[in-house]
Amino acid sequence: MADVAHLFGEFTPDKMGDDEELHHEDAALAKLATLSPPTSAGAVIAVDLDDVLSQTNPQIALWHNETFGTNLILSQFYYFYYWKNPFWGPPAITTAKVKSFYANPDFDQAHLAANSTSPPHSIPNTTLPITDGSVPATNDTPYSLHTALPVPGAREGVQALRDAGFRLVIVTARSGTVRDGSWKWVEKWFGGLFDTIVCTGQFEDAHSKSAKGHEVTTKLSKKEVCTNIGAKLLIDDSLENALNCAGYSPPFFSSRPSSSTISPTPTEPPKSQSPPIPVLLFGTYPWNKRLSLSSDCSFSTPDEQVFDVRVEKTGGERFLEEDAIWAEEVLSGDGERSDRAGVYRVRDWGEVMKWVTRAREEGRL
Repeated sequence: MADVAHLFGEFTPDKMGDDEELHHEDAALAKLATLSPPTSAGAVIAVDLDDVLSQTNPQIALWHNETFGTNLILSQFYYFYYWKNPFWGPPAITTAKVKSFYANPDFDQAHLAANSTSPPHSIPNTTLPITDGSVPATNDTPYSLHTALPVPGAREGVQALRDAGFRLVIVTARSGTVRDGSWKWVEKWFGGLFDTIVCTGQFEDAHSKSAKGHEVTTKLSKKEVCTNIGAKLLIDDSLENALNCAGYSPPFFSSRPSSSTISPTPTEPPKSQSPPIPVLLFGTYPWNKRLSLSSDCSFSTPDEQVFDVRVEKTGGERFLEEDAIWAEEVLSGDGERSDRAGVYRVRDWGEVMKWVTRAREEGRL
């Protein structure tokens, strides 16, 4: 799923003053341009970290179950924002939980160093493919971002992209507080394959001034980062990020789809301000089958979007199906349009490589 830092919605700390914020964003843009010498002259591909490279949500589920005594499984991550899923509670509680996960005392480099350096498929009983709806058992390692294993096929897929001459940059919504450890994790499993990791850091510590080495933190959106680094393609598991980067304006509806009105009439959306970027929407994950806006005009407060509240209010879980239908209708839109790039679903890294190979042969990459 998508980047952990985005999973709370728009619940961010107080913003800096406009002048100071602009100053830091200018510095971040400059850092993006000079962060490290390009390791390839090829086109830039931006790659998400959580649940595209790293099996993050399985670790989150294991941690949540151990900490709160729940039985959360991956197939219950119905939405991009955690607080819309079972067991998480309202946004404020969810935010506190994930802060706690970030502050996990096991979240240190001693455990990272102790973790096996062998490929995931050779570690018995430690992982299952995360697309099958289960949560793997990793009883011999602590549950943290740094001890997550790579997504099956990711190492081979990333290597193939590098071998094809592409320049690879990780663009993640993880916060600056875990930036250094995240880069060390990347170097552990994907050593020498990525030029840079860019943390959009929209949850906390978004304006850290201590960017160093191959890491930078900015509060720019993923689309803005991808535009500024000249990315020709984004690989991401979030439907929301995919629609934004590909030039789909946010679907502002006067009312949410229901069993009696699946396709409400949208209001006029704002026009996109930067060129669209094609996106490979990665994985057969439940959270990218449903659109999960951080705010929704058909709910009075975010707390009304909490899973148990919706179940009680609607008398069941039919809204899960309705939201999935809504997502596909938004994704299909009105067909091909010149102001949009494509959003293409890929189930795994094998399909990523097939799409990239075909796109290159057709001159689209």
